[in-house]
Amino acid sequence: MKLSPNQFDQHAKSGLLPIYWCCGDESLLVQEAGEALRRVAASQGFDERELHHVDSSFSWAETLTSANSLSLFASRKIIEIRLKAGKLDEQAGKALASYLDNPNPDTIILLISAKLDSNASRSKGYKLVDKVGGIVTLWPIEGYQLVKWIEQRLNAAKLKADQEACQLLADRVEGNLLAAVQEIEKLKLLVDGDTVTAKTVMQVVADSSRYTVFNLSDRMLTGNPGEALKVLNGLRGEGAEVILILWALTREVRILVQLASSTNINASFKQLRIFDRRQPIYRKALSRMSKRQGLGALDHCRRIDNMAKGAEKGNVWDELSLLVLTVCGHSLAIQQP
Repeated sequence: MKLSPNQFDQHAKSGLLPIYWCCGDESLLVQEAGEALRRVAASQGFDERELHHVDSSFSWAETLTSANSLSLFASRKIIEIRLKAGKLDEQAGKALASYLDNPNPDTIILLISAKLDSNASRSKGYKLVDKVGGIVTLWPIEGYQLVKWIEQRLNAAKLKADQEACQLLADRVEGNLLAAVQEIEKLKLLVDGDTVTAKTVMQVVADSSRYTVFNLSDRMLTGNPGEALKVLNGLRGEGAEVILILWALTREVRILVQLASSTNINASFKQLRIFDRRQPIYRKALSRMSKRQGLGALDHCRRIDNMAKGAEKGNVWDELSLLVLTVCGHSLAIQQP
């Protein structure tokens, strides 16, 4: 049975199913779907929770044996199993088939995973869960849907925002829903009154941190080496993690390589969820950097990662500075094709 989180309350009135599977790439949505299901189940007496992660020490047999046993302190429970991949292997499928042949009515199995693998829906395990349980697939929120989602979140936080403010915040978080929630929490704390405008968003975002990896990415893409290095040095002075900075820069370089390889850049912008407001800075970066240079920068990211892990010699901060200068198109750093 296919379900969405907003159906849980109505669905629960006819009785909960023995197993549910919440899956998707948007970790925030998957997390909130699990919370919503646990909340509905708690209202029906499922007030104990066991949490398991599928790793080398995990045993489906032992876990499902637990599903058939009752606690001394609670009569009903949820067994939450976090899958390592978006699929059920043969061992998992067999174990679940055996359990679901006669499931414990006082236990709910909740599977949590990333987006399903391309072949997952054809597996016996998936078909079994779909037949006797509920599958909740969470899709990415993008474009106009993201703007509406942000507007709804602001309203839930008792904040009123105009369209421009919602669009600006959507551009700022670039599809990262967790970042959007964090920005809305900042707005709740820092905004006077309950009205949010585009000016308010810009002020709060600017005031929340003097230096951020987002500032660094923007200045690098626009080709401003002086400002980019200033932000990089500021992040270093504030004790920012090298891995976080490298993650942000690698992400931008990878996007540039994908765009440089594209035969239809507008379609690629849409596929990569790069909104209209940010497209000009990527176009500007592409005017300075060829695909070959982008691949070279991507390899530079790999070497910096090795340095950060101690697998290769070098000064990480010096190399990050050189990487930033390369993407900025600085004549001392960029390699001609």
